[in-house]
Amino acid sequence: MVTTDNGVNLDYMDVGHAIVPQHYALLVDDTSFDALHDRLGKRILPYWADFVIQTIT
Repeated sequence: MVTTDNGVNLDYMDVGHAIVPQHYALLVDDTSFDALHDRLGKRILPYWADFVIQTIT
């Protein structure tokens, strides 16, 4: 389990086979979203608007 700074827990399990990709959406307020968006931009990390990674933003 991974616990985020705001107390959200993300559980995971180790398995002996390929993992199917999944999409997670987290609801955040506008201020938090803007701060996250700025952090991604400063680190030059790629991100996508869709979960199948077709449109690079």
